[in-house]
Amino acid sequence: MSAAVEEATADAEIGEDPIEGLKRLPMFRGLTESEMEGVAKVAEVVRIPQDRVIPRAGDDEEPAYFFLARGQVAFAEFERGKVPEPPKNLKRRITPVMQVAHKVVSLFDVGEFFTNEHVESARGGDGEKYDLGLFTCNHIIAIKLKKSALDTVLAD
Repeated sequence: MSAAVEEATADAEIGEDPIEGLKRLPMFRGLTESEMEGVAKVAEVVRIPQDRVIPRAGDDEEPAYFFLARGQVAFAEFERGKVPEPPKNLKRRITPVMQVAHKVVSLFDVGEFFTNEHVESARGGDGEKYDLGLFTCNHIIAIKLKKSALDTVLAD
């Protein structure tokens, strides 16, 4: 495990202040204080429980970047129409998403980032068409930056 990953995972919790989370991520450490404050103004600390599908950008969800400060997220193929919906009863145990996924295509770890702006479906290695989705392998804490807001900050 790299020193950056160890440092980011060493502290069990990250508060609600995005600057606190951004400072833990190696890709933001080179920013000046004013640049960090500019990014933090449009950033949001998000916590997503284990076995949740991260909504894909579209009608109800803006395109965004998620920078992982804790946890892991997988990008996977699912049989058509089988991407799990959020649980209706949070007290009931749900089937682990890993068991529903046909194949994990990629895994994102602490210090890495992903976007919710991915294709909806694609052909797998077996020639079949699959739905694609991102899901949490365990509880995650991420810094979420909406693409439009980050584009504005970077333009300044």
